[in-house]
Amino acid sequence: MKQPTQSKTLSFLKQVVFFGIYSALIIVLKEIMSGLPNIEPVTVLLIPLTLTFGIKALLPTYVFVVIEIVFYGINLWNISYLYVWALLVLIVMLLSPIHRFIDKKCGKKAPLLQTALWSVVAALYGIAFGTLCSVPSFFTLGVGGAISWIISGIPFDIAHCIGNVLLTAIAFYPIYKALMWAKKQL
Repeated sequence: MKQPTQSKTLSFLKQVVFFGIYSALIIVLKEIMSGLPNIEPVTVLLIPLTLTFGIKALLPTYVFVVIEIVFYGINLWNISYLYVWALLVLIVMLLSPIHRFIDKKCGKKAPLLQTALWSVVAALYGIAFGTLCSVPSFFTLGVGGAISWIISGIPFDIAHCIGNVLLTAIAFYPIYKALMWAKKQL
């Protein structure tokens, strides 16, 4: 018979390995797609992770952020990653009751409606991403520089918005189902 502490230790180790692998997945897929301007898989990977694991989604989020800083050095854009990706996790946690409501009340239409919900959230997040990332530039470039940063980034934010919608529409639900399965195994 397993001792309760052994079971808890094993569960903890499984979670550490799982979050390590998921962190690597985020990093590798982001790097693979890095040639596409502001089209990234991070958003669509964090949304279902947060829905499934809640606040624990911050673990892979910050592993990703630290690795980005290690790869690219400290820059304005990745300093903003320290709060921008955590904000996405927070938004998903705040909206997760809507996800659960759809799951309980909409039957066979639930996957489609949940995908639509998160596609809209991903679109809004993508269009706001440049503005969210501009906060450090207010301190380093001043108000005029920060506003210039925001305006010059609008085409990239539009690409980010479109990319987020497409990736979320295609990949959200399969990732979510896989994560729900993984959580049961942990």
